[in-house]
Amino acid sequence: PNETIARSDVTMLARVDTETGTVHLVSVPRDMMVEIEDHGTQKINAALAFGGPAGAVRALSAFAGVPITHYVELRFEQLVELGDRLGGVTGDVPEGFTSGITLAAGTQTLNGEEALAFARERHAVSSGDFSRAAAQRAIISAIADEVLASPPTEMPSLVGSLAACVTTDYTVAELADTALALKDA
Repeated sequence: PNETIARSDVTMLARVDTETGTVHLVSVPRDMMVEIEDHGTQKINAALAFGGPAGAVRALSAFAGVPITHYVELRFEQLVELGDRLGGVTGDVPEGFTSGITLAAGTQTLNGEEALAFARERHAVSSGDFSRAAAQRAIISAIADEVLASPPTEMPSLVGSLAACVTTDYTVAELADTALALKDA
């Protein structure tokens, strides 16, 4: 609350190919040491605190060696809201855990709070940050699957509703167009 400067908890690079209908997600460990303009060698998650979204994009682009054309930020409370607006997301929890919330192993529909707990857990799972990164990619994929499963006639209004849950440089129309292109590919 009232926080104006924050480090990112998760950094992912996505490649969206609307022609083939594929999306590739690459997780970047938040403790990855990179050069951040005017700040020297730092953890990549500090790039957001030092330079806002533009600084985070510059640092990730330099690290990955690829141009980045768009930015999406999803805060914890926004993930909860997004999951709840979708009526939950279907996720495969590879191993059960208890850490504030108890989740059993297996495929299940996760509400917003459960999706957030799954995406954040790293201490009560066997592979720590690697399990957590896989869970984060699984949640993003599950959200995309829910959106893409909607009828094409409902997709623009669904995307418009969900757009309120993210901070991005995409317009709602661009998000809807991308979702429709992925659905049609």
